[in-house]
Amino acid sequence: MTNFLAFSTGGNIVKLLGDQLITNETIALVELVKNSYDADATKVEIIFEHNPNRIIIRDNGCGMSKSDIENGWGKIGISTKRNYTITPKFKRPILGEKGVGRFASQKLGNKLTINTRHSENSFPIQVCIDWNLFSLDRDLSSIKFPFKQINKSLKFKIGTELIIDDLSTYWDKKKIININNNLQNLLHPKDKELGLFKIEILASKYPNLEDEIIKVEDLLKLVPFYIKGSVDTKLKDLSYDFIFQDHTGNKTKSNKIINLNRIISEEINCGNFNFEIWCWETKRRIMKKFGIDSSDMTILESLSGVRIYRDGFRVFSYGNPDNDWLRLDQKRYQKLGVRLSNKQILGLLSITKQQNPKLIDKTDREGIVDIPEMRLLSEISEIIITNLEAERQKYYTSKIKPLDTESDSIIKNLKTIDNKVTKLSKSDNIKKEEILEVKTELKKAISSVDTYFKDLVEPLYIHASVSTVFSVPLHEIKEFIDKIYYLVKELINEFDKIPKKLMLNMLKEIKEHLDSMISVVIDTNVVLKGSKIEDVSLKYIIDYVLKLYDTELHDNKIEIINEIDDITIKSRKNQLVSIFMNILNNSLYWVKCIENPEPKIKLFTKNTSDNKVIIIFSDNGPGFIDPPEVLTSPFFSRKPNGSGLGLYLSNMLAKRLGGQLIFNLSKYEKLLLSGASIGLEIGD
Repeated sequence: MTNFLAFSTGGNIVKLLGDQLITNETIALVELVKNSYDADATKVEIIFEHNPNRIIIRDNGCGMSKSDIENGWGKIGISTKRNYTITPKFKRPILGEKGVGRFASQKLGNKLTINTRHSENSFPIQVCIDWNLFSLDRDLSSIKFPFKQINKSLKFKIGTELIIDDLSTYWDKKKIININNNLQNLLHPKDKELGLFKIEILASKYPNLEDEIIKVEDLLKLVPFYIKGSVDTKLKDLSYDFIFQDHTGNKTKSNKIINLNRIISEEINCGNFNFEIWCWETKRRIMKKFGIDSSDMTILESLSGVRIYRDGFRVFSYGNPDNDWLRLDQKRYQKLGVRLSNKQILGLLSITKQQNPKLIDKTDREGIVDIPEMRLLSEISEIIITNLEAERQKYYTSKIKPLDTESDSIIKNLKTIDNKVTKLSKSDNIKKEEILEVKTELKKAISSVDTYFKDLVEPLYIHASVSTVFSVPLHEIKEFIDKIYYLVKELINEFDKIPKKLMLNMLKEIKEHLDSMISVVIDTNVVLKGSKIEDVSLKYIIDYVLKLYDTELHDNKIEIINEIDDITIKSRKNQLVSIFMNILNNSLYWVKCIENPEPKIKLFTKNTSDNKVIIIFSDNGPGFIDPPEVLTSPFFSRKPNGSGLGLYLSNMLAKRLGGQLIFNLSKYEKLLLSGASIGLEIGD
């Protein structure tokens, strides 16, 4: 004889699906508002009453019939919405389909009264539910609540009204204002503008809540940076329009298409989506020029983050202040001043059920299930942010001076002053005018040293990969300058009071600090200039660099076309290696970024008319989409994790070698591949 097992359900399953599964009051209200939206309502009111304490949620949607309640609302896990993809009246995409959102009211209070009416010809229906009755020791089927018809004379309109009593929390003004701002951001701004669905928060105790709503739309019109575009996962690209607006309101527009072949595959596809992002600066004195004061900045920062909207409805909690899901702040600390903070952008990503069917909500409604498709969406979003950072960085390039090659003259000037101080320290008759003359010359020389390190080297200081080279000398230089200025000031101010022996000792101390500072500048200059000049075989150097990348080239099936002639030049070997490695690194990355059955990198040499040689790197990747002055500026990169220093340092080293990087190689067009090409022009 075969026995059969039938599952039975304890009453507490309802508690699990409501009070414990819904994480907070905001999510609970969002779920109930979604039900109104799916019911084709054009308006939903959320009313907070304080005498008695209760919440009323009222909409003008299609309401529920007796059959809807018995066969739909009253059955756990069953959603009549699954039979439809759009609503019958307004053809809206259905938001709820799991059949558990109805239990969200438990998070708000223990008692629920439902008043609903389906049509003018039907009677209103009322159901009263006490969630406290759903306990572990009772079978679910034994817990029953009668529902009844309400007299038509009560003039109950078509729609649904939820009355929640025995509230789980007290709703003061601050809490209501916070929930109001959250719900006002529930709709995508573009959908909100259409006015087809309105959410209104009312409170009998606080009549002017409308005045407390944070209105950000006008502020966003003033911020300097804006990017808007779309991702097409079939074409495997993202396209965008970028707008820079200066403080006078003048706008500069540009557009780009970025290939995403490197990360999108046939197996993992998150689907197409649109995006728009506003970006501002964190320094209030800068934003003040744009008409945004300190209080406005506080508003912007309170609404910052990258949000996700599905079919016009926000997916929580992406974009909340405590949810930096793209790890922007973490990355920013790696490149301060270049990477964007989560607090200086407002991003809106728009997905749909139709285009993004695999991106489904977690059961607790707090985010999207962590699957490969969601991770791909995150990765593409990071690429979008990287390109926004790159576009923004263009407008700061002009403020960063190119590395000065005249450090030798700085050393010469310091040595001249050093000699004067040496003579004074040995003099029997020191005059105050001589100290003043030294001060004047010191001021000029130290100013040039300070400028050299701040304007020319300090841009590298904030990046971890080069900070060890420059952070120590920069710190030492500042200390030497402070000590020298202090001693010179004391000599001048106390000239008549300082004993001669002490004065000579102070001058000797100044000389020691000058000697130390000269040594630091020389050491730094050596780092920048590199090894000694010697005969260097270009073929040998290229072969050496290519050997370093043997494994990567082989694993990625990248063909190297090496047509480097056996030419010997006088140069610095280690700096040539650095330049070639930086250029090759770029090519290796970008040839893998497009759908390329035969990735190639070609290297060849050409002699110029002025007895120089050009070493050319050419690939069949996507090519450059930015001008040379931008490509060679510090920290500019379109790689998600790029330092933005490769071409900058290569360009700097090329100039130190008496050469230059060349991007206009049209005269060699027939020899170039279809992607990016860079030439290093160099000679004896």
